[in-house]
Amino acid sequence: MRIGIAGISGRMGRLLAEEAALLAALAGGTSRSGTGPEGVVLPPDLAALAKISDIIIDFTLASTVVPH
Repeated sequence: MRIGIAGISGRMGRLLAEEAALLAALAGGTSRSGTGPEGVVLPPDLAALAKISDIIIDFTLASTVVPH
């Protein structure tokens, strides 16, 4: 299973990335700051992350998700 994490650069996003990498394949994540854990793919938006992930865990602000 390929897991994507929206909000990967936040405190919870980083913790989830560590756990996801241990339990499954970390597909990548999105980050408002444009940075994330070293070696993690950062697609430009949520739609692009969805294309490379089987599941997405969302740890962004609610206002970020509404348009999608």
